[in-house]
Amino acid sequence: YALLNYKDFIWLNVLPAVCLFGIVANLLNALAFFQCMSQRNNKIYNCLFIHTLTDIIYLIIALFKFAFNNKKSLWFKLFQAYFYFYVAGILAIFMVSIELFISFKRLLFLMVDLRKQLVAANITRTFIIFLLVSFLVHVPMLVFLKIEKQVNNSTDISEATYEISYQVIDTIKHAKVFLALPGLYRGFIAPVLLLILNFLIIYEFHYKVKFTMRFTGNTREKKCNKL
Repeated sequence: YALLNYKDFIWLNVLPAVCLFGIVANLLNALAFFQCMSQRNNKIYNCLFIHTLTDIIYLIIALFKFAFNNKKSLWFKLFQAYFYFYVAGILAIFMVSIELFISFKRLLFLMVDLRKQLVAANITRTFIIFLLVSFLVHVPMLVFLKIEKQVNNSTDISEATYEISYQVIDTIKHAKVFLALPGLYRGFIAPVLLLILNFLIIYEFHYKVKFTMRFTGNTREKKCNKL
């Protein structure tokens, strides 16, 4: 019982406060990125601005989910199923795809020779593809989604609760794999790719700084020798 109260306290008080803080922080980030977009001709700020707006929408959905958690309400379960699990899931994959895109562009910026061989990608087209893929991988979730009404031993119907489940059809092979793919991508595959990309960025940046310092030192030494 104490554990349930602790869980309710986290869900109803701590997590909504975290979401609210995240919304305020992202609004400030959005203002900063919007100013940078208007003052500097750098498409990376466009990516960061879109990522920030997406994060705000995601946190607003999460805020309603945590602040108004009610298993007895069918409307809340519909909101949880179609907004928190589905729409927020699409936004989460979209955001992590933007992060991968930004990290990849940073790596290309450091690897000058490789960047010259590649054609610059259209950001709008790339983001539309990200959003379309995010939508498609969540389609199985809508196909198998089911909201069940559960009545306890009590005869009071008002005590009934609603639970979300996924009715996997036996005739469709590997249905559970399709349901697990979105969570696997945003929870494991994308973070691993981000970790690898950022390690490569750190390595390339360290090499560039070391090379620049060595080149600057040699240039200064040659100028001193001429004097």
